Amino acid sequence: MHRFLLCLAFVFSHCLTLIAAEPAQSESTEWKAGAASARITPEKPLRMAGYAGRKEPSEGTEQDLFAKALAVEDAAGNRAVFLTLDLIGVTEQLRADVTSQVQEQFQLPPQSLLMNASHTHCGPAYSRDDAKEYYDVLVPSLVKT
Repeated sequence: MHRFLLCLAFVFSHCLTLIAAEPAQSESTEWKAGAASARITPEKPLRMAGYAGRKEPSEGTEQDLFAKALAVEDAAGNRAVFLTLDLIGVTEQLRADVTSQVQEQFQLPPQSLLMNASHTHCGPAYSRDDAKEYYDVLVPSLVKT
């Protein structure tokens, strides 16, 4: 019985030590984060990016394309957004159009928005003149994401 009480006391004191050793949380190191995604698959066939020799548009959809966003904010209110796209790349024009609307709607400065692309050849050649209709839908979708 003496051994049992000794073991119980040891376990109890060990638990108290672990509880007391848990670090206190400080509001000054608090971060906020949010994530979102949007489907950016074209609704109709378009020429595919990276296929200069191919004259025909795409022939269907194997998998959807997405835009994915991660937004973070530190305790001081500094914000950053990481936006990744299932596209061949991010053109200067696409970045300019998205950042201007994001700055206007969300007061996020251009230097706080990082845009990158997966460099997929399974997506549309969105910067071509014949893809203007898609581009006009793409930009608002990215801003909303």
